[in-house]
Amino acid sequence: MSSKVGDDYFIEAFRNAVKNIPPDYFKVPVSGGKQKYLERVYTYELYHQLRKILEKKGEVSTAYGPCRIHGEHDKRGHKEIKRVTSKGIIPDLIVHVPGTMKKNLIAIEIKSTRNLGKLKHDLDKLKKLTGRRRGSYSLGFMLIFGDQEERVSRRKSLINKYKGDTIKVFWHKKAGTYPEEL
Repeated sequence: MSSKVGDDYFIEAFRNAVKNIPPDYFKVPVSGGKQKYLERVYTYELYHQLRKILEKKGEVSTAYGPCRIHGEHDKRGHKEIKRVTSKGIIPDLIVHVPGTMKKNLIAIEIKSTRNLGKLKHDLDKLKKLTGRRRGSYSLGFMLIFGDQEERVSRRKSLINKYKGDTIKVFWHKKAGTYPEEL
């Protein structure tokens, strides 16, 4: 069964996938009885949750074919990406139709509240990947996770410079909850 969907479907699927991340993937238990925010662990679990949601409906398609979710898809050397940056881009996650640049759906970057030092770098990456005459992605999602509110507050002016029609910024404060759109 195939169903054609738009950006709103993927926004809702993304929000639900984030909500479904279990507490031990949100903040990972480590030796010594401590817990840490680990971006790769969180990202891989988000990949898993998003893929489960997308596959639940069967094959999800766009006008250009079936879409897929891929992790850390290397865009270095890609001719369309070279138009917007000489440096390589490797988004954390992408939702796209493999084999074509006609309908790339979403590029996703993920940062924990403990690692916001490179937030501008990731927002720049999303800016290069989204919008017309750029990297051809309809949307860019910046997802921040963690409960350190003061760190997010200090970066609100930076976030406000980037968010808009093609870039959405979400904050997942606590496992089991929907992310807040900033």
